[in-house]
Amino acid sequence: AYEIDMSGVAPADLATMKAAGAVEMAVATDGTTPTGMAYPRWTVESAYHWTMTFPANAEVKVRHTYTPAVGGAAGVFFLMEGAGSALYADYEKRYCIDAPFVNGAKRRLESADADSGPYYTESWLSYVLTTGANWAGPIKRFRLVVDKGSTGNLVSFCGEGVSKTGPTTFEMVKDDFWPERDLDVLFIVANR
Repeated sequence: AYEIDMSGVAPADLATMKAAGAVEMAVATDGTTPTGMAYPRWTVESAYHWTMTFPANAEVKVRHTYTPAVGGAAGVFFLMEGAGSALYADYEKRYCIDAPFVNGAKRRLESADADSGPYYTESWLSYVLTTGANWAGPIKRFRLVVDKGSTGNLVSFCGEGVSKTGPTTFEMVKDDFWPERDLDVLFIVANR
């Protein structure tokens, strides 16, 4: 887990945050000396909805396109925690990370110059597919395109029949698709 500097937070506000369980204060290796840093114990999730009226007795085609919010961290934390950790296991399940992806991330981190970079970070993108599946049947034609942005970046997500369609793009096309899980995408991004 990552730490955040709490030195600028007013003592009353910090006490409220601690009482609510929003932060866990970090201590030095002696186990008792406060460091002024804290581990956040929260996540941010967003949900969007809209109301639409469709004409009666008419066929309607619906196409959803949008730019989702992306979360991230200043590091590659599943590697820092290591194989066997709960975080690593979560990444295996959520993003379907495999040996080639993990080895690619390790190689990038090992070859990065500590002073000049590039510095690698995680970015996460999630899209709820399952709770939106309240239509009367499967998705007739489902097409997913994931672009990792740069050839120096890595991407991992769960999907069947994924094809590499360009230097940075991957595509999954399914007919009569009934989603059984939400879509979670993990990017390892090079930053200068």
